[in-house]
Amino acid sequence: MLHGSLERTISEGLEQTAAYMDRCAAAAGHLVVIDRAPGKRWDEKVFQRRMKSRHGVAIDVWGM
Repeated sequence: MLHGSLERTISEGLEQTAAYMDRCAAAAGHLVVIDRAPGKRWDEKVFQRRMKSRHGVAIDVWGM
């Protein structure tokens, strides 16, 4: 869920997802950010990006 700014949510989520991936020895990771803001259009909410954690772990980030 989106809490505060999108940038902060993604930054914190990347680190948390990377830690889970390391614990499970996962080769791929995905982070889904759900924006429940009323009145925001879908084209503002929906996106896909490949990003890296602070330690260089590649994670696909999906907004919806």
